[in-house]
Order: sequence, then structure tokens, then C-alpha cells
Amino acid sequence: MTRDLMPRVLRQGKVCTSAVGTLRFLSLPQGPSLFSVVVSKRVAKSAVVRNKLKRWGREVAHTNFQHAGSSYAAVFTFRPQKAPLRFTEFKESLSFMLRQMR
Repeated sequence: MTRDLMPRVLRQGKVCTSAVGTLRFLSLPQGPSLFSVVVSKRVAKSAVVRNKLKRWGREVAHTNFQHAGSSYAAVFTFRPQKAPLRFTEFKESLSFMLRQMR
């Protein structure tokens, strides 16, 4: 995602929320869909855990964006969790939000 597109998505994008995080997205006129994952230090102190969460986000987005008819720019921001997050919970939550984009 380009530097000028990220702030535009965060300011003007439509919002879907869940217990896991927030998804903001904009429809693009043409080109490939773009997806970005944001994990702050409040969510995970360790860089290893933050990178794991980013990999999870990219994996779920890659499988779900293939089925999207039009192109989007999307930013997913994780929320701090009280209990450790499981991949299956995250996958269900993000997949549901990505389906709402259509």
C-alpha cells in the first residue's frame, strides 16, 4: 500500500469492527486489491508475536480477496486481547468482515 493511500483509507474508509480488531476499506477504481495489517506494541510487546499476527492477517486476506469482484484498499488494525488469540477465532472474524465489504 502506498504512503498516500494509507491515510486516505484510515480517514475516509468504511469501517467494520469486531472483538479482534477494526477493518477500514475503500473501493478502488482499478488495479489490484491492497491489504495492510497494523499491530501496535499495545497489542503485543514482542516483535515475534506482532509479525505472527501480521502473517495471519495477510494469509486470511489473500484467501478472501481472491473472491472479491472489485478492487479494494483495506487496513486491518488489531485490538488488545485479554486472552491469547487463536488463529481460528481470528480467521472467522476477519473473514466475516471481509465478506461484509462486498
